[in-house]
Amino acid sequence: LGNRGLELARLGRLEEAEAALRRAVAVEPGATARSELAAILLVRRKLDEAEGLVRAVLADEPAHGEALTTLGRLHLLRGDPAGALPLLERAAALDPDDPIRRLFRALALAGLGRRPEACAALGALPPALDRALAAETARAWRELGCSR
Repeated sequence: LGNRGLELARLGRLEEAEAALRRAVAVEPGATARSELAAILLVRRKLDEAEGLVRAVLADEPAHGEALTTLGRLHLLRGDPAGALPLLERAAALDPDDPIRRLFRALALAGLGRRPEACAALGALPPALDRALAAETARAWRELGCSR
């Protein structure tokens, strides 16, 4: 169910993805399933519910990288890059090769007015294989006016 939910999300079928992940959590309420559901809820702008789930995950597993990333993204959506940055830095330190964690860390830096650091962080990202990530990275480059 969890894998089905993630695949549906990748296809942009977010309502179905949410339903599949809710079923996955009902069957096995582990940290990964709850964190994946929280990420979908975040994208669907169900921010309070996403926050509750992700904070519960972090209470159980304080070093859960996906949960840290989701909570950091939540802070960014709420206009709080100062709250987002330490979470995203912790998440990136847990998996330095994860481009999503590094991208959102760059966005937090940009939100704090630290444009040169944000541009350097974007420049250090590997080419994205995922279309959505590539589009998000390209958008960040344009909005920040970073030179390549």
